[in-house]
Amino acid sequence: MANVELVKQALDALKQADGNKAAAAKLLGISRSTIRHRLNRAAMHGLAGYAPEPMPPGEIIKGRSTLYSIDPDTGATKIMEWIKTRQDPDFTAVHDGILETFEAYKGYSILPPAPVYIDADLLALYPLADAHLGLYAWGAESGQDYNLEKACDVLRCVMSDLVATTAPAETAIILNLGDFYHTDNQSNQTMRSGNALDVDGRYARVLAFGVQLMVELIELALQRHKAVVVRNLRGNHDDHSSVALTAAMGAFFHNNARVTIDASPAAHWSYRHGKTLLGATHGDTLKKPENMAMLLAAGCSEDWGKTRWKYFHFGHLHQASLKEVGGVLVEGHRTLAAKDAWAAAAGYLSGRAMSSIVYHREHGEQGRRTVNIPHWAA
Repeated sequence: MANVELVKQALDALKQADGNKAAAAKLLGISRSTIRHRLNRAAMHGLAGYAPEPMPPGEIIKGRSTLYSIDPDTGATKIMEWIKTRQDPDFTAVHDGILETFEAYKGYSILPPAPVYIDADLLALYPLADAHLGLYAWGAESGQDYNLEKACDVLRCVMSDLVATTAPAETAIILNLGDFYHTDNQSNQTMRSGNALDVDGRYARVLAFGVQLMVELIELALQRHKAVVVRNLRGNHDDHSSVALTAAMGAFFHNNARVTIDASPAAHWSYRHGKTLLGATHGDTLKKPENMAMLLAAGCSEDWGKTRWKYFHFGHLHQASLKEVGGVLVEGHRTLAAKDAWAAAAGYLSGRAMSSIVYHREHGEQGRRTVNIPHWAA
C-alpha cells in the first residue's frame, strides 16, 4: 500500500474512533507509535487539518527534507516536509538517572521524628570534601581500590560514625565543598581543561548513585538534629552535576519542614550562627587563604560586623591545612576519595578523612570529631 493510502487509512480510523489514537491503532491492528507516525505525516501533507503531536521530551531535530513543486508562473510551492529527529544523549542520561533513583523510593516510609533532646545554642557542620563519586582506581596501580559502590559505602559509614558521636545541635549543615562527582557528563573529561578521567560506569549511573547517597546522608543527620541545611557547592569536576544534585534534593525534601536545601548557584557560601560566621568555597577559584578571608570580610560586611568568630572552609587540594588570616581561620579539608592513577603517579600523599565541627552561637568552635578512612576502605 502506498504511503499516502496508509496516511488516509489512519485518518479514517481516527475518525471512526472519535479521535482516540489508541482505539484507532487497535482498529488497524498497529501500534500507537505507528499510527502517531502516520498522523504526523498527514499533518505534513496538510490533510484533514490534523496537527502533529508535540515532540517528546529529549527529542531534538537533526534535519529537514522538503519537497517543492516548481511552477513557471507561481514559483515554488511546498508539497510536503519530513522532519528527522534523534534523542539528545545528555538529556537521556540525566533523565534516566533521576528516574532510576526515585523509582527506588516509591512508597518510602515517613521519616523518623525529630530528636527529643537538642541544644539550640549549637550548630553542627559536616564539611564533605571531594568525594569524587564515580572515580575508578585499581589498587595494583594506584595503591587503593576505589569505585562507585566503595565510595558510597565509605561515605555512609563515615557519616554514620560522625552523626552518632556529634553533639545534638539543633541545626546541622551538610556542606558539600564540591567535586562530589568525579565526572560532569558522558565525555569523562574535566570541562575546563579536558583532562581524561578514569570513571567507573556510565554517567547516568554515577549521577543516580550520588542522588540516592545524598538522600541517605540527610536522613542520617535528621536522626540527630532537628533541622538540616544542605548546600552543594560546585567543584571543577561537577559544575553541572552539582546543580542536578541540588534540584533532586529540593524535589525529594520539598514537603519536609525540617530540611532546607540551599539552591543558590553562587560559587561561595556564608552562614551566620549568632556571633559565629562561616564561609566556604570549593577552592579552585580563590586559591589562597588570603583571598578567602578577604571575600568573607568584603562580601559579608554586615554579618562580619555582628560576629566575633570567623571560619572559612574549602577543599580542592585534598589536603588538611589551617591558616589564620586577619582573624579568620581558613581551613582546607582532606579528600574522601582514593588516588586515581594520575594522582598516584604524581606522588600525591594526602590522607583521607572527614570531620564534624560544632560551633556555639556565643563562643565559636566548641569541638570536633574526625573519622579517618579505615583500612578496609583502602
